[in-house]
Amino acid sequence: MGGPFTGAGAQLGFGTIAREALLLPESEWPVMVEAIVRQLIGAGVQGSAVRGSLGYAGPALRERLFPRFVAPERMPPDAWTEEYTYARRVGGLPLIMAIRREQTSMYVADRHLAKAGGLESAWEAAEENLFSADLGRPEAFVKDGSAVFLLESDHPRQASWLAYPERLMERLGMDPGPLGVFFSVPALRMITFSEVSEETTVEGVISMLEVNAILAKGEVAPLSRHLYWWRPGGEVMAATEFEHGQPVLTLPKSVMEAIAGHGSGAEQVA
Repeated sequence: MGGPFTGAGAQLGFGTIAREALLLPESEWPVMVEAIVRQLIGAGVQGSAVRGSLGYAGPALRERLFPRFVAPERMPPDAWTEEYTYARRVGGLPLIMAIRREQTSMYVADRHLAKAGGLESAWEAAEENLFSADLGRPEAFVKDGSAVFLLESDHPRQASWLAYPERLMERLGMDPGPLGVFFSVPALRMITFSEVSEETTVEGVISMLEVNAILAKGEVAPLSRHLYWWRPGGEVMAATEFEHGQPVLTLPKSVMEAIAGHGSGAEQVA
């Protein structure tokens, strides 16, 4: 999603304009663009006129909440210690809450939490709204012997499934083994995953990074170029770093040796 244009955290996804344009005849594009821009301006004006106002409180606010990642570089560094101290970190990615107003997202800051019934009630509502939502449009890619599954939506909550891998696997009817699952979140509206097995290779992992990069190219504001790894009972962790532009895997020793062979020298991180 595009931006940032912040007034109570409002953001406009110019990628949304492009997607809407595909669904409409060219003669209707000016009206569509004007409507989306008006939504952005309206959100910004509201945030400027009444600092801290989201326009909702109580049940009306809770039913609109959803978990939302924020690319770290798209938020001023001091915001995490001054306005969003409740943010969670998932594999290094900040996870906050937001509400949706048509094509704009408005961030929930510390000062909004009381109107949602407190932090615990807010998170419970946001998570339940995610869990009850549609999983999006599925698609699969096969490259170098690895199958990568994509769940794509037009809603910026989609990538937030990364914070709840057990619930996602449960929804999909999957039972990952001890080698776990790779995930990526190329954009807010996407999440990909690939189960790790004895047949997984380093080439397959590189292919997943390539798919991630290809998917991100179509987005104005890609979320993350990294892969993440998780296995049942554990926490989501970043599985890649980039050194001199080249990917470096950081995985538990048992997983790295299954992928790259015994003695691969993987860093023991879990």
